[in-house]
Amino acid sequence: MVITPRSLRFAAFLLLSLSIPPLATPVRELVSCARKLYEAQDDSGALRLLREARKVSPDDLEARWQEAFVLLAQANRQPDKELRRQAFAVASPKADSVLRLHPESADAWFVGALSLGVESTLGWPRRKIALSKEMRLRIAKCLSIAPEHPGAWFLLGRWHEGFATLNPFEKGLVNLLLGGMPPGVSLDSARIALERSSAGRPEDLQIQLDLVRVLVRLGQPQRARMLAQHAIGFPLLSSGDRDNRRALVEILRSLES
Repeated sequence: MVITPRSLRFAAFLLLSLSIPPLATPVRELVSCARKLYEAQDDSGALRLLREARKVSPDDLEARWQEAFVLLAQANRQPDKELRRQAFAVASPKADSVLRLHPESADAWFVGALSLGVESTLGWPRRKIALSKEMRLRIAKCLSIAPEHPGAWFLLGRWHEGFATLNPFEKGLVNLLLGGMPPGVSLDSARIALERSSAGRPEDLQIQLDLVRVLVRLGQPQRARMLAQHAIGFPLLSSGDRDNRRALVEILRSLES
């Protein structure tokens, strides 16, 4: 549908895109260490430190939004819908709280959009389409505050690709619920958004994988091949990157066969 669990398994770039203030306070140190634990695929350790940071400073924005992000990432990685639903029930209020308390923050709008993306994997097509409308608004708000936010550009790329590849039944629902396809939806719009995301996180395998897949869909196999060949040499930065690299290798094989 519009958003899938795979499409939301981006990992480190969303936390690596943080701008941690240089002042070495206990909260900043805890948040920085939590980021490193997340990069090392230790979600539990990262959450423990982020909660410690919130004990020191309950209203700290960085600790709040990163905690919401890690919880959403955990929810999205659950192997079945029921487990995902249970984990989302824990993560969603955290994301809602960040957005309610910090509407001036691009990262707050980002986790708000991400939360809707995860929720869209839990419902029926009608609900997913309804959520996609609000998700697009939250992405736009994030980009209005931080025009180069790589996470928001990634979500926008996935949003465009999702609409551009709907099946006939889903297109009928879009016409019924939204009065037609949203303006500007296309695979080329997805490509542009993913390229903007890649500019901010050039070594993120999830972004590169999604961009390669869009290029294949657009009938640009030579460019897709060159990008995939380059990307498979990138470091593994998240728990999903082994799968991302494997998927890139499979695409390369299919393009070269």
